[in-house]
Amino acid sequence: MVKSTLAFISGCESFNAGGKAVQDAMNIASGCGYKVFAVKIYKHNLLSPKYWWSALSGLFIIIRCFFASDIILIQYPIYVKLYRRIVYLFIRLFSRKCVVLVHDLQLLRNDRSKFRNEFELLKRVRKLVVHNDVMKNRLAEEGIPADKMVTLQVFDYLADCDNGLERKLSKDICFAGNLGKSRFLTGLSSVISPDAVVMLYGVMHPDVKTGGNVRYMGKFRPDDISDIHGDWGLVWDGDSGEMLSGELGSYMKIISPHKVSLYIAAELPVIVCEQAAVASYVTSRNLGIAVGSLKELDRKLSEITAERYASMLESIKSESRTLKAGLHLKNILSEI
Repeated sequence: MVKSTLAFISGCESFNAGGKAVQDAMNIASGCGYKVFAVKIYKHNLLSPKYWWSALSGLFIIIRCFFASDIILIQYPIYVKLYRRIVYLFIRLFSRKCVVLVHDLQLLRNDRSKFRNEFELLKRVRKLVVHNDVMKNRLAEEGIPADKMVTLQVFDYLADCDNGLERKLSKDICFAGNLGKSRFLTGLSSVISPDAVVMLYGVMHPDVKTGGNVRYMGKFRPDDISDIHGDWGLVWDGDSGEMLSGELGSYMKIISPHKVSLYIAAELPVIVCEQAAVASYVTSRNLGIAVGSLKELDRKLSEITAERYASMLESIKSESRTLKAGLHLKNILSEI
């Protein structure tokens, strides 16, 4: 039986971690014996011969993958319209071959009526690998059979390097990610205690104000987690630091953000909103704490003893090894 993985990856290096989970899943599948069909995405002008050459090359790779494989791990969603249409056509024709790994679900994030055809498409596939039980239950409510879905809990995070910094009990908090879309950061200083220091990593945005206890630390490549400062990793999104609000805040109630995996790989205990879908994973495994609001953070951190923090670090180190070895996805692929 020929097992393959079909992935769409950026053709250029970036400080954006958006493609890290896709690349990691491709590498994990390859390590499990899957043949890799990688379509590189380049930003070429539509009138450029390079655009048409790369588009035709990509289509050829997709066609070869479907006709040469018995099982295909497809990473979802596919953002390039041309590729998306051809892959969706082949999923309809070869649905029993298709295992879909979900990274992002616009159909749970926006007006679901716009994505009805995609719901119908996902119902057809052999297996659907989703983030967590909350996402699984939501999709089951939309008519996707529960027995077709398996959960990751969190994404793996492949990295050759280890955290090079000592973690200690403090109120130094790291927040890494897309600073421009994280609107709660604009009012962060008003909800975070003056005793806490928040260190921001990512591409800086003019709406994000630094100074005082909010500091900009620069950016790093997703594969290099050796020099991320802080003693906690903050997982939050939306319009407000007081609750998960707005479209992105609501979406966190469904997903397992890749940011959680980054912090665990970097051996940072996690701070997450108790409303987030990933909160039970973090707290049940002693990987961090859950709070109702960032206004509670000072009190919650003050209650942490040195012994409890040390216990979290031991749990984090163990889970970090699991994620860096790709074991979450490996275990799923071994059952397919």
